[in-house]
Amino acid sequence: MGIKNILEEYSKVGDNLKVSKKELADFAKEYLYIRKLRDKYNSGHCNRKELGEEILERVKNLNRLIDYFKLDLSGHKELYEFPEYISDYTSVLVALITIANKKEEKYILKEFPLEQQGSYETRHGDRERGIFKGNVWVIGDKEALSRIDNSSPMSPNIFKHEITKVINEGYSTVMITSHDYDWSVLPDDDKVEKASTAKFKASGFVSELCAYTHSDELAEAVYKLSAYIDTYGGNISGIGIDDFIDRVNSMEKGRVLSKTGR
Repeated sequence: MGIKNILEEYSKVGDNLKVSKKELADFAKEYLYIRKLRDKYNSGHCNRKELGEEILERVKNLNRLIDYFKLDLSGHKELYEFPEYISDYTSVLVALITIANKKEEKYILKEFPLEQQGSYETRHGDRERGIFKGNVWVIGDKEALSRIDNSSPMSPNIFKHEITKVINEGYSTVMITSHDYDWSVLPDDDKVEKASTAKFKASGFVSELCAYTHSDELAEAVYKLSAYIDTYGGNISGIGIDDFIDRVNSMEKGRVLSKTGR
């Protein structure tokens, strides 16, 4: 397959690029051929104008191919550089609630819509006001979370106040936010009483998964998750959900979580 054909094929596959041995061989063949053309150019026994144009075109295509090779090598580079980053929040949330509910179904996953007025900068440098929307997903005690209404959007400040009350009543709580704005929806450390905290970063996400734990089944699930990530990393893509739950559930208690509040 010629270099142009390879480039055409690579342009169609996107992130699913996989370089074959045959394509590497074609690359080497083209590289050696360009060197032969360069030697011919340097000898002067040719039309240098025409040959120079051909060399330039072939080098340009080869450089494009090298860029694809680099992309294939690096892959999800951040997963290698930051192994603790979680790659799949959905599986993590499912694992936490499944493990926490092993003995009794006392924890639920509840979504809270948020809404706030604010300003943003336009392409022309002006500022305009608008309504920004987002969501927070919370794992917590079924009875405690039922007291927070999610039938309509609430402001980030009201949500923070309500969820801080739940945590300070002694209920472990896990949260992940979905928004692109500088909202402060997490409880302030000096407002949280006698809870341990853990924050798990994500690959390709703005948000973190934040856990505020007391001594209960959800806390045990969070401890096991932290132990799993400390040992095996947070890249869980491609691992079946049942397999992942079994792996996390088999872990002993993880790292000591930091204390916040009084």
